[in-house]
Amino acid sequence: MSPSSLASFAVLLFPEDLPATAGISIPVYGTATTRPGRDAAVMLLSSLNVRLQVPNDIVRNRQVDGAEHGHGAPGEWLRKAVVGLSASTYVLGQVVAYSRDTATIRTLLGDVQSNVNDLREVSPIHCFLFGKHEVNQDELSVEDLDDNLKTWMTTSPPR
Repeated sequence: MSPSSLASFAVLLFPEDLPATAGISIPVYGTATTRPGRDAAVMLLSSLNVRLQVPNDIVRNRQVDGAEHGHGAPGEWLRKAVVGLSASTYVLGQVVAYSRDTATIRTLLGDVQSNVNDLREVSPIHCFLFGKHEVNQDELSVEDLDDNLKTWMTTSPPR
């Protein structure tokens, strides 16, 4: 096969794009190399030395900017339950979209935008329990938020 028949590009793959044996449960970045008549070879960037075979049509539909992974990997936040900062207010919800360094968080009160650098992962149940509570950034420091999140993630919700 001639080198000109190979094409390499960055991709953001979802768990449903990958073989179940890969054990991937969140969106992951990779470098795909397509080969005519064969599945694409994908090297995952988040997992050391993991190579997978993925159908060419899937990797073509999942192509992303090559610099995206090195600039905060915003696609890895998709589908995660998070607390983010929007208009100086902490909000809880699920990341449903992103554009460069901005994530769209779906909250119980609607969609809001947050910088991906302001996101913290939480348990989905906390989005449900506290989703309508919005706390102003002036009332809670990032350090206190992180301390609260550690407590939330290790404490079971009330029954």
